[in-house]
Amino acid sequence: MIIKVGDVDNRLRVSMVSVVIINKAREKVADYFASHLLVPQAEFERIYALTQDVVKLKRHFRVSYLVILNRLAAMGIIEFAKEKAKICAIYQKQHHVKCSGNLKLRKNFTDGIGRYFFNLLFSFL
Repeated sequence: MIIKVGDVDNRLRVSMVSVVIINKAREKVADYFASHLLVPQAEFERIYALTQDVVKLKRHFRVSYLVILNRLAAMGIIEFAKEKAKICAIYQKQHHVKCSGNLKLRKNFTDGIGRYFFNLLFSFL
């Protein structure tokens, strides 16, 4: 049996793509596990019933904005992309710098976000 170089290259590419897909799937499972370990669903629902303020939720659970936004999106409460874009817009307006994709914002960035979610909450009432 003769193996052509092109065949080996194609098999290697397929194998590499498979590894990337598997690693991304593992990362999603790990993220899901970690987020539920840090932010138990029952506790999240209890605190969310008391306050819908993302900043307060973030502070209470000591997690990132992304963890809170992902949980709210998973619960069907918000649209993740829209809310992330709104938070980034508020941040950019206040600090005149571009918002990073992972939403690691300055610690003093709370007033605008708190006001935004306060207004968001009362827009539904």
